[in-house]
Amino acid sequence: MVYELDQPDLVADHSAVVLAVRRDAEGQSNLVATRACEAGDPGYLGWLAACAQRGAVELHAYRLAETAADRAAVTADLAVLTVKPTTEAPQ
Repeated sequence: MVYELDQPDLVADHSAVVLAVRRDAEGQSNLVATRACEAGDPGYLGWLAACAQRGAVELHAYRLAETAADRAAVTADLAVLTVKPTTEAPQ
């Protein structure tokens, strides 16, 4: 499922792998971050705020991974696709 970024209760009751996504000018999606969330994840709101600062505009939640280990494995697999923050060279 795809959600707006302002979903503070997305994992309040259900575990999920959550992907934070930003869109470029052409609408192409770029993965900002992934998180393996357990129901009631206490770090979710801080992660959500950090994703917003990095330009995320939507969340994709996947609930098919049945265990915490499965969710962690999915998150690790997707980590290589995550857009890294850029830093500008000093001028």
